[in-house]
Amino acid sequence: TQIFSSNNSSNSQLVNKIPSNLECLRLSGNLLNGTIPSWVYTIPSLRYLFLDYNQFIGHIGDFQHNSLVGLRLNYNNLCGPLPLSISKLVTLRYLGLLQLVPHIAMIYFENLIAIGVIAITKKPMQAVVINSKSIC
Repeated sequence: TQIFSSNNSSNSQLVNKIPSNLECLRLSGNLLNGTIPSWVYTIPSLRYLFLDYNQFIGHIGDFQHNSLVGLRLNYNNLCGPLPLSISKLVTLRYLGLLQLVPHIAMIYFENLIAIGVIAITKKPMQAVVINSKSIC
């Protein structure tokens, strides 16, 4: 099950109930604001979470399951430390935190054996697109 949304699409709809077998949640570029809803961190089958290019604020919550393969939180107004639960996402292949975290300890990456791309920087001009292939 996948949920896509785009503010450029007339087919965009507000989703009232999220299925427990959701694998891909792509809400990039929708000018969403407020905090990231806590239910996002509890979906057991979620493999791809793309919330980049929005206006989310607050902290990133603790992920309750380790099924994520792709995580993009780039270009939001999030703050605070990364949750240690990110270090338990052993299947994670892509981690996008551009414009998010000024300091990240290596402990977050020690267990991420499947990681292929980590995009983290405070300066957008230093960002390099390593893999432009859609993974969702």
